[in-house]
Parts: sequence; C-alpha cells; structure tokens
Amino acid sequence: MSIDKLLKDRGHQVDEEEGKRLLDISTNGASPKKHFAAATNAAKAAESTLWLFLLCLASVLMTVGNKYVMKQWNYANTVTLLQNGTAVIYLLSGYRFGFLEM
Repeated sequence: MSIDKLLKDRGHQVDEEEGKRLLDISTNGASPKKHFAAATNAAKAAESTLWLFLLCLASVLMTVGNKYVMKQWNYANTVTLLQNGTAVIYLLSGYRFGFLEM
C-alpha cells in the first residue's frame, strides 16, 4: 500500500509538490537515500574512532598495570592468569547473551 493511498484513506490531502519541497529542505537538496547514506557513514566513522580510542586506552592501561604487577607483587603470574580467565569469561558471556558475534 502506498503512502498516498494510506493518507487519502485517512482523509488527508496529498500534495506531491509540497512533499518534494519539504524533502529538499530537510536534506539540503540531496536525495533522501544519499542523505541517509552520508549520516550512516558518519555514524560508522564516529563509532570506529571511539572503539579505536578505547582499545588503545585499554592496551596502554593493561601494559602499565601488568608492568606494575610484575615488579611489585609476589605472585604476579597468578594475577595475570586471573586477568586472562576474566577476559575469557566476559567474552563467552557476551557471546552467550548475544552481545558478541564469534
């Protein structure tokens, strides 16, 4: 069912010229598909940048933290084993509950 038919069935008057004008204003002259694609690409770029930053931050913090643990604690290998075990549990939980794809 088309939008025109749906609007006419509900008693609304359909003005195609007004609709085209409003679309041109809201998308600055670009077609709605191009406008949506540009917005989607910008969102993907922002998300990629965020994840790259978070992964870099985690990498630096883990390196510095592990260096501290190795120098200061008596059972440093046990702590490293606990860290890796926790990471495995988080990843498997994320996969099990549908947050991660593997």
